[in-house]
Amino acid sequence: GLRYLALDQAGRCFGSKAVETLLNPHHLRKHLATDNQQQQPTIPLFALSIGGAYLLRDADASKLIAALSPTLQSLAWKACPLLGLEMCKAISSVFGQPKHTLLEFSLEDMTLSRESWEALAGQKDDKPAASSNSSSGWQCNLKSLSLKRVMGLQDDIVISILSGAPNLEHLDLSDNHELTDACFGPLRSIHAYSTLSSSPLRTLHLSNLKQLSSIGLVTLFTHGLEGMGPPPQLKVLSLNHLDAQA
Repeated sequence: GLRYLALDQAGRCFGSKAVETLLNPHHLRKHLATDNQQQQPTIPLFALSIGGAYLLRDADASKLIAALSPTLQSLAWKACPLLGLEMCKAISSVFGQPKHTLLEFSLEDMTLSRESWEALAGQKDDKPAASSNSSSGWQCNLKSLSLKRVMGLQDDIVISILSGAPNLEHLDLSDNHELTDACFGPLRSIHAYSTLSSSPLRTLHLSNLKQLSSIGLVTLFTHGLEGMGPPPQLKVLSLNHLDAQA
């Protein structure tokens, strides 16, 4: 009956053996019918948050995502250095299916290669997916997205992800020093892909983004700009540690 599993500073406690236990719980495995091995039960987790698991392998995280996808709706990885391409591919492919729904996704204190980011964003050959605003992407049901202190994150990746997330209510892009004003574009156009008249975004954290400019912020929040949708109607806005001119 376990529904929420949050382990911060997991260290060596969450590795291959822990993943195997979640995939094949011993107390359930003994009741399996010998002729029905393809339908092994897994723990019906709704939310999984793992931090500091420095022994957690990329392939194991990928298997875990695939196995838990029927019930998993909230996923967070923090400071898990071995995760990368396989994990990103699993999220994109598994939650890109209509029968699986991911509502919350968080990466923090991670380093991903360009190939990994492209796999997560649905990019190929440095170009956005042909239907970036499609309702079939893994991010189409996202309510909350946090990409905080994740090395390698660039504007085009953020644009690709946000363009396919019309239902986003919470966004945290803090502490990513490569991001510029360009990544704001989807926040003004996302309403076009939503059933709402304006963006549903209510919480926005942009702390410590040193390349943001005053022009970018004015463009994001000014009403009545030709060719752009309405600015987001925020309840929470964090702009800590920006450049003084911004």
